[in-house]
Amino acid sequence: MKGAGGELPMDQVTTELRRLATTLRSQLGERAEISGPTVDGGVEGLTVRSATEGSVEVWLMHDADGVVVGLDGCPGWQLPRTLESVAVVRAII
Repeated sequence: MKGAGGELPMDQVTTELRRLATTLRSQLGERAEISGPTVDGGVEGLTVRSATEGSVEVWLMHDADGVVVGLDGCPGWQLPRTLESVAVVRAII
C-alpha cells in the first residue's frame, strides 16, 4: 500500500483504528504483542502477535485510499475506508 501522496486523514476511521489498538492492549495484556500504530508518510500500520501457540499475526495498514488487513506474510485484503471495514478488522483479530 502506498500513501495517496497526502497525509493520513484524521477522521473517524483513523480514530477507531487507534482506539482498537488501545482496546486490544488492555484486553489482551500479556497474551499478545500489539505494535503500533506507526505512521510512515501517509500510511499507518499496526500488528497483533498472539503468544498463543498456533496463532497467526494479524497486520493492517491504512491510508487516505483504504484499509488493508492481512495474516502473517500473506497479501492482505483491500477494504474501503469505512467504519464497516474497522468492524471487519476487529472480527479478523
